[in-house]
This record gives sequence, structure tokens and C-alpha cells, in this order.
Amino acid sequence: GKRGGGADWKAEFVKSVEGAKATSASGVAHPSGEFPTMLILGTSKGGSTFLFDCLVLALHPKSVCGSERSEDWLGPSCAGSGKRFLLPALRIHVQRKLKDVTRISANAIKENYVLTRAMYHGPLGLKERGAYYRGPQLPLKMWELAIGRRQAGASQQLEEAAEVAAGVTTLLDACARHAGNPKDGCPVMLRRKSIHNWGSRDRRIGEACGFRPPMTKPLTQVVTESLVAARCPGVPLAGVPEAQYFLGDIRAFPAAANVTVTLKMDPDVIAVREGDPASVANPTSGPQTSGVSPVVGFDACPYYLAEGMASAMLAAMAPRPPALRLIVLLRSPVARSYSEWSMAQQWTGVFHRSHPFELAAAEQMQKLKGCLRSLGLSVDVFVTGKMDGPSFQKAHGRCISNDYYHYISNSLYGVHLRRWLFTFQPEQFLLLETELMKVMSASDLLALVASHVGLSLPLERRPLRQPILQRCEARSMHGHLTNHKTKDIPLDEEVEWRLQKLFFPQGTESLWALNMVLPPQLAPPPPPDGQPVDPKAARAYACLRVHCAPDGPATPAPWVRTGQISADGGRDSRPDGPAGERRASNTTRRRN
Repeated sequence: GKRGGGADWKAEFVKSVEGAKATSASGVAHPSGEFPTMLILGTSKGGSTFLFDCLVLALHPKSVCGSERSEDWLGPSCAGSGKRFLLPALRIHVQRKLKDVTRISANAIKENYVLTRAMYHGPLGLKERGAYYRGPQLPLKMWELAIGRRQAGASQQLEEAAEVAAGVTTLLDACARHAGNPKDGCPVMLRRKSIHNWGSRDRRIGEACGFRPPMTKPLTQVVTESLVAARCPGVPLAGVPEAQYFLGDIRAFPAAANVTVTLKMDPDVIAVREGDPASVANPTSGPQTSGVSPVVGFDACPYYLAEGMASAMLAAMAPRPPALRLIVLLRSPVARSYSEWSMAQQWTGVFHRSHPFELAAAEQMQKLKGCLRSLGLSVDVFVTGKMDGPSFQKAHGRCISNDYYHYISNSLYGVHLRRWLFTFQPEQFLLLETELMKVMSASDLLALVASHVGLSLPLERRPLRQPILQRCEARSMHGHLTNHKTKDIPLDEEVEWRLQKLFFPQGTESLWALNMVLPPQLAPPPPPDGQPVDPKAARAYACLRVHCAPDGPATPAPWVRTGQISADGGRDSRPDGPAGERRASNTTRRRN
């Protein structure tokens, strides 16, 4: 608990607290990080890790402003020049050797899970959840430690004794304020004579400054008594097992800047907006570009899209007016389902049974059909949206479960988007097909995101630096997305056919676009009788409302399956859904 050297850290922290204008959007009085205004909602195995890693590096202030010094990010050469940049949530590790704190490291967080039910283990109350999500208010200097890095082992570290001591003091002060104990500086909360732990033993236990049960060797964990005992008189730290791991895992979004900017748009961003049908059709609905913070916090959790309560929770916790910009990645549904099953198969999780994908898919399809049948509905009615809003919400809440073990329902993108569009406006969404992202240039991809969110592009972009190209241009990596591994689908043709009929029901040819049957809010009116279906008409109609990438080879036109034996033993020539990716031999089973 000793206060050490490094006065610049302390001064910067105090300045950031006193200068922050925003209070917690959830109504919590203690200082928190700013609420993220850009979110990647999904989908799992849709390329969210590729896009996150790309943006963490390419739209970081180091790339946008050309400086690794946080004091320059809000200065005249960056924010003062109308530049706006992205910063993700930060995870900070205070590490020790024996009894001495030796270093502080940090890395960017991709998945926070706060808007989910099955995978979230923090406080349940809306105010507490919002404070937990935002985390303590930390100085911007902490983000220097994780410039463009997501893996903890790749981060920079504070190891010089005076800097470490000042950094620990800063963290303790921030956590004390966040816990509501600024007077005595004690960064813990008590409940029934024990550390406040929200009643969970999961690794995300406690507040954002809270506890992390042992996951690694003891020498990598911090001993709380040596750090906070002097600041917390009367707190029984020694007798509380959880206290030993306090400050083991601190998470926070960046705080609001004490300056605002008028964004100076790059010519490439202007060109994207001028060519975007949604921007042309709704010229006043673009991202706010004047009087805004130069710091844009962002979260990327691929399980938010299918979570039934996520949109309502987000709307309740976000600032008013909701200036949120939302991104959804849409991969061919059969390919995505198989890839998610393969991922879970590798994990061998407690809820995952090691059986073939074909069997897992059949079981989940039957379970979904049975649940909908109990409500007097069919899968086709549910997928095509031919039902009123209250009936749909009831069916979604009862029949859709959201986690990485529901491979089939997680691919019903149009169903999930319908629920999100009950809460948020279409122009707040950027919908991007994964297959199209794989063939886009890095410059085009970054300009598309920057246009949608209202951000500046990298300073050196003609040409882009090689590290950014390696992170942001899949086509230069033969179409393979980092940690995504999109390969051929080793499925039996009959299995794939049955799945296609689930995702692409009979009679929805005019509604298929963006790798889904469009939700009612984005669907075009039915074509007049006898007129042929234009495979691009549905996409063009939807993209007048939501933001999309320019049309390309992402979603093939619906193909016709002729001369094949259908599931009921007869001949079937109904148009099938887009294949999205080539088939492979059923004898070659590869996990992707």
C-alpha cells in the first residue's frame, strides 16, 4: 500500500478524474470508464476476431495519429486536428514474485459477455451491471501498454520500480472510487463480513477491479495484503480467500476525454458515404461528427446478436441519445454452424457431447421445431417473420438459447436481427458478409468501418503499413481469416440440403440477401405474380436502410438443386439457399 514515485502517473490520473464530464450512464455515482459506442454483435465464427484484431491495430491512435504517447492523442496533432480513434476495453494484470509486485501488463479485451445470460457471471442488477461493464476510470496512459495487442504475453510492461509503484497506487485509487470508497481509499466492498463477490466462483467473479480465482501458478498472482492492507483498516483481508486475488484482473473501457472534436473526414471515408445507398437515402442519420469525444470505446462479443435480452439491456445502459454504431458479420449459415460445432468439439466443453455434426444438427433442428410447435408455429413462419411482434418475441424468448453450443439457431441471423430492430434504428447497423470481407482490400474495409462509425483512417495508408495489411487483408492470406479457418465444409449433401431448407424456407427467394432471410424491417415487398426473382433486388432494398459493403461476390444467387432425392424420398427441384462455400468430400473431415 505504499505510495511510490512516478508523480506523472498520479497527476494524470487525478486530472482524468476531475476533467471527465460524463457520469455513469447506468446512474452509478462513482467514476467509471466511458460506455462503448461501437459494438461488433456477432457472429461467432463469422470473422469477428479477424475484424477486432484489424481495428485494434489500424484505428488505434498510434496508427491514426502516429504517436505511442497518450498525451499526444488528445493534443493538437491528433484530437486537435479533428481525428477520432478506437480504443477497446483493457485488461490489466498486476503480477508479483514472492511478496513484491514486479510488473504491470495489459492487453485488449475482445469479449466481455456483459449483454449475455449464459456466459455472463457478474452482477445482475442493471446499475451494477453497467458499472461492471464500464469498469473503473483509468488514465489514458494505461492504454499505451496494449497498443494493437490482444494477447497478454505480447503487451508492453511496467517494470521500473517507481513506475510500478505509481501504477499500483493509481489502480488502487481508481478501484476505490469505482467501489464507492473514495474517502478512505479502500478498493474493496464488504457484504456480510466478506469481500463483495456477487455470489459467483467463476473467473469473472466480482467487480471490474475484482477477484480472479487461481488460474495460473501462484507466483503470477498478486497478494492483496501487501498492497491494500494499510488502506483498508478493519477489513478482514487475511481471513477472506477471495481477497488474495484482488487486482488480479482489472477491466475497463477508456474514460471520456475532457475535449471534444469536429471530425475531419478523410476523402476515402467521404467516398464510401457518397456511394452508400443508406447514407444517400438518409443523409441526416449518419454518425455524429461534431462535438464528439475523440475516443471511441468498442466491444466485440460474437454472442450478443442471438441473445434475446441483449438489445433491451444495451438500450437501458447506453447513454442518451443512443449514439451506438453496431456491426454484424454474416457468414453463410451452414458453414458457420459447422465451424462453431467444430470449435466446441475441440473444446470438449461440459455441455458439448462428442457426436458428429450431422447428429448434433438434427437434434437441434428437432428441438427448435418442437418448441415452436408447442406455440402453434412452424419453423418457416418463424424464419420468414410471418407473425406479429408479441408472438415473435415470445417464441424467440422461449425457443432460442444463446451460447456456443447452439450451432443451428445461432445462424438464424434474420430472426435475431428482427429483435434488435425493435430497439435500434436500421441506420445504426453495418451488415457485412464474411465472404465479402475475405476479398476486400484493407483500405476498403477500414474506410467502410470508419464511414459507419465516424472515425479517422491510419496516417500512413498510401500504402498501408505491412503490419496493418497482415491484420486487415484476408485476400493477401489466401482468403483465410485469423483464428477463423474458413475451409470447405465436409458435409454429406443430404445433410447440407436439409440445413439449407431450414435457413432458406420454401417461397423466400425474394427475401434472401446478406446470407439470411431478411427480417420484416428490411424485407422488400413481394414481387408481382409471374415476375422472376432478381437475386440482387432484396439486398439493394435492405441496403437502403442498413449500411452494407458495396455489392460483390459475397452471397451467390440462390441455386437450383435438380434431379436429387429429397428428404421425403421424392424428386425435389426447389431453389436451394446459397451454398456460400464449396462442398468437400464426405470422407475428408477437417475441423474449421
